[in-house]
Amino acid sequence: MQLGLHRPEYIQDFSRVERQLSVEGIQDSVRIWAACYIAAQCITSSIGQESILKPDQMITRACEPSNIYQLPIGLHQHLRLMKFSVHVSKILSENSNTASGLPDERDRVHIMDRLQLEFDDLKSQLEVNATIVEKVYISCTQLQLQVFYFFEGIQPEKRKEGLLKCYETASTMIETMKRAELEISSVVYSPYQSYRLVLVAGIVLMRILISSYSDLVDFKVGKQNFNTSIRLLRRFSLQDNDTAGRGSKILSQLWIHYQNSPHIRESPPSLQIKSRLGGSLLHDSLWIWRRECDDQKASHRGTRQNSPHKSSRQDWANQPLTNPLQSSNSSNDSNNNEMNDILNFSGIENLDISWLDGANLLSWLLPGTDFNQPTGGPTINVT
Repeated sequence: MQLGLHRPEYIQDFSRVERQLSVEGIQDSVRIWAACYIAAQCITSSIGQESILKPDQMITRACEPSNIYQLPIGLHQHLRLMKFSVHVSKILSENSNTASGLPDERDRVHIMDRLQLEFDDLKSQLEVNATIVEKVYISCTQLQLQVFYFFEGIQPEKRKEGLLKCYETASTMIETMKRAELEISSVVYSPYQSYRLVLVAGIVLMRILISSYSDLVDFKVGKQNFNTSIRLLRRFSLQDNDTAGRGSKILSQLWIHYQNSPHIRESPPSLQIKSRLGGSLLHDSLWIWRRECDDQKASHRGTRQNSPHKSSRQDWANQPLTNPLQSSNSSNDSNNNEMNDILNFSGIENLDISWLDGANLLSWLLPGTDFNQPTGGPTINVT
């Protein structure tokens, strides 16, 4: 902004020397400013913070379907999606009377319906000539909108309808990313936001599949997509014990915990952390993992007393780790040994939370980090 990139037609106003940009110079400035806008919104939306971006005349003009600044098609489409994401953040975080910033309950369902209609209109415009990567970004943006259905305060039937839509979007996103990976090996080169949203998509699938809504979806296909999300997380991983690899193990352990919790299987999906906007679901799931899958560490650190998830049940960490999906007829030694290897999460006590929060504000949720300690055992497959 000091350079005037956001106002390239008036670059003279931001310069100490007399200057004027050519048409090509203006287009280059708009490209750079659009990339900054996209990066800023990707970061804030994925960690569950309010958008730091304000209404911007340049972005509004650059997002026009006519593409007056001749942005590359991929950049133009991504910019339009992020402008919508900023719009969602503003509307769903502007209520200063609540800790979450969400609209009043009586208005929320109508606001969500309106936002969904607006997105459907945008989606219909972008999908016409969208590449496989652009389709991934479309699904990511739609998922970030629909995770707001996890918040209570919406009429039960409308909430259930919204959560099932969110489930379908998560499934579509995972399937599209799988196709993109097969076609162009896109995962290795994806931005960090894509990794985080794969994790969110896996959580959405898990929470619907292991809930009272499980009869309303195809469980077999859902499990396959959940497994795909874990495999995609492993594809993001570049070396042993990095954040993507550890994220896949957290997702695996959460599945085991949910399968062993009858009260979760018999209830609609719920949410305890509600102050992180679209990031609330991710942070809520991390808290559940921290308490249920690493309770012994939590009690030593004194975090359990402050956890938003209170429980009087026996510590999960002290219970034997079993595979609830293992077939009863697979009792031979080789299969058992293989499953024991799959369920070996040695080293997971050294997980780091910095990958969930750019400012590392939640580092106290997990034990200390020792990156030289391997996380033994392959990723669990729940099929």
